[in-house]
Amino acid sequence: EGLRDQVEEGENAVRVLEKQVSDLKRAVDERSNDVSAEFVKACQLREQLLVAQEEAASSQRRVKRLERELHDEVEKRLSVPHQSQQDAPSHSRSAHRDSPPRSFEEAEHQSALRDNQLLRNEVDAYRMELEAARLRVSTARQEADTCKVEMEESRVLIKQLQRELLTAGVRSA
Repeated sequence: EGLRDQVEEGENAVRVLEKQVSDLKRAVDERSNDVSAEFVKACQLREQLLVAQEEAASSQRRVKRLERELHDEVEKRLSVPHQSQQDAPSHSRSAHRDSPPRSFEEAEHQSALRDNQLLRNEVDAYRMELEAARLRVSTARQEADTCKVEMEESRVLIKQLQRELLTAGVRSA
C-alpha cells in the first residue's frame, strides 16, 4: 500500500512536470513566433528608414538645385541693365512717357519679380518636403530602436524559458 502511494505520487509528479515542460515548450514556441514577427517588423522598419533617408537626400538635392537656380536667375536679372526714369534723358522721358519700350521694361521687371517669387515658393515647398522627410526618418529610427529593444527583451525571455524548460526536463528525468 505505501509503495503504491509512492508510485502514484511519483506518477502525479511526472505528469505535473510533463505538463510544465509542455507549457514551457508552448511558451517558447509562441515567443519564437513573436520574435520572428518582430524581426519581420524590424526589417520593414529598416526598409522604411532607408526609403525615408533617400527621400530626405533627394529633397535636399532638389532644395540645393532650386536655390542655385534662384541665385542664378537673380544674378541674371540683376546683370541685365534696366533704364530707369532717373537714368533717362529728360526729353526722352517726356516724349516717350507711354512708349512700348518703357512698358516692356516694366512688364519684364514684373515678370522677373513673379518668376523670382515662384522660385522662392518652390524652394520653400521643397524645404517643407525635406523637413517632412527628415521627420519620417526620425520616426522610422525611433520605431526601429523600439523594435530592437523589444527583440532583445524577447531574446532574454526565450533564454529564460529555455533554461526553465531544461530545468523542468532535468527534474522530470
